[in-house]
Amino acid sequence: MFDIPLIGAAICLGCLGTALGLILPPLLFRGSPPGIRNGRYVGGLPIVLAVSLPPLVAGIPLWPEGGLIIVASLVGAFLGLLRDFRVCRTRTAILGLVVSSLVGAVIASRSGVIPAGWGTAIGAVWPILVVVSLRTSALVFEIPFLLAMISGLTFLLFFPSQVSTPPWAVLFTVSMILPPFAALGLWFITGKKRQFGDSGWFALGSLLAGISLVGRSKTLLLLGLLFPAMVIVFPIAAICLLIFTSYLGNELYQLGSGERYPAWSWNLTRENVLLYTALSCLSLNFVGLLLVVQATWWAWLALVALAIASGAGFWKTFAHRARKDQPTATKIRILRVNVDPITFEQSLSKIESWLGSKEGFYHIVTADSLAVLKAFKDPSFAGLMEMAAMTVPDGAGLVWAADFLGTPLPGRVPGIGLVQEICAMAARRVFRVFFLGAKPEVSAAAAEAMVKLHPGLTIAGTHHGFFRPGTPEETEVLKTLRLANPDIVFVALGVPRQEEFINGIRADFPGRPVVAIGVGGSFDVISGRIPRAPLLMQRFALEWLFRLWVEPGRISRIYQIPRFVYQVFRVKLQSKR
Repeated sequence: MFDIPLIGAAICLGCLGTALGLILPPLLFRGSPPGIRNGRYVGGLPIVLAVSLPPLVAGIPLWPEGGLIIVASLVGAFLGLLRDFRVCRTRTAILGLVVSSLVGAVIASRSGVIPAGWGTAIGAVWPILVVVSLRTSALVFEIPFLLAMISGLTFLLFFPSQVSTPPWAVLFTVSMILPPFAALGLWFITGKKRQFGDSGWFALGSLLAGISLVGRSKTLLLLGLLFPAMVIVFPIAAICLLIFTSYLGNELYQLGSGERYPAWSWNLTRENVLLYTALSCLSLNFVGLLLVVQATWWAWLALVALAIASGAGFWKTFAHRARKDQPTATKIRILRVNVDPITFEQSLSKIESWLGSKEGFYHIVTADSLAVLKAFKDPSFAGLMEMAAMTVPDGAGLVWAADFLGTPLPGRVPGIGLVQEICAMAARRVFRVFFLGAKPEVSAAAAEAMVKLHPGLTIAGTHHGFFRPGTPEETEVLKTLRLANPDIVFVALGVPRQEEFINGIRADFPGRPVVAIGVGGSFDVISGRIPRAPLLMQRFALEWLFRLWVEPGRISRIYQIPRFVYQVFRVKLQSKR
């Protein structure tokens, strides 16, 4: 049995600690940490004070586990504070996760419910998952607060029924709920956000993970892990499902009047994501509660009906049939890059018209998601891309992003196909082509392959791409390029090097038109050194997967794709659409 007056006193002390934690930081810190805007920074102080004051002031005895949880929260708050102020960001993050992991391993190994080896492993991994999930969910301001509150409230519903629950666990749970509740309440009343930052999420995550691992019975430990798992993992799974279905829905284009248009338009707003996530998490928690109370069949039937209704609401809320008559913008903005909404045939026609003009230097960017992500991180590179005469969507990721943001593109303009068709046009119109980049044998083999495929193609020259910028060797390359007098220059140096090189030769061809195109790794495929993906994989924009199979070393590029998706998702949530 729990001491009701003691719990009441603990709640009062928790409220006092929360209030102090929300009031003191603005007095202690002059200004917000770098990168934290649109609110008042409070860090993890509300959580630390709310959790520490009740047991310390009221003199409640703590098991070793309770003391370790407080220590983990304090260390997490301090290391997160350093990270917020950009002091050894990577090292502090790793150290904070390590501390939480060690504390979790000790607590789980002392539970006595599961074998020590398994308990240690679960306890070591679980805090990392909780902290990272909370930090990731902070993409939407309210979600981590709701996740913590839902988990805490669920604990309070079944903790009293478990005789093995230590009293301090209930007090910790109450104190864990108060800071998120106060932060959301103040935002609702005043319209001003209280930003917890990494300091708050590290502290809150350590606290939530520690409480969920406290199990002196199998039921307590099982449900302690089950509830946070459902409320933390589900939002991430739901978002991944949303992105995956949006990709399929927009990649499988419908045909109409000879043109492509997306099948679905994704109406994604912060309010919809918040509402759906909160309701779904609450619904999932009913599973655990029904297990605890041994509910009858009709209760489970009602839960199934609720799950079906939630699934239908998910699709109805986020996905809408796209209109055929959606207006086409002059440029499509994806992160910091303007992409031309142009078809493959239109791009070829524009290139041919440029080459038929009197003069001009025309830089064409074949952009994929990694190039756009690079421009998003590097404003100087973004400015360089803005100088291009045309930016075409080479990657399927850009087509998806444009559709997801509500500004669809007509389709992909594959760089390899563009090189081949430009060479066909050059052979027909007698334009001189220069192949620059890749290995010496690869660039020459690519030029030879194009001559065989398009008889009459004039090769102005070839040169490998193994030279450093600003060296005498690069000076010789530039001299060779000017003497070759090409009309078209294919540059395969990779991003961002090829765009920087092209920008550097703008003034080298005055008085006549020149088209320069960055083509990435196209020479490897054109030369036959690397086979092109099967037609079926090309149709479903899975050439990247085939290339990864052929060249496993490109896995480092794949790691960047989730970052691109994250930034697009963030822009979508912040937009008014």
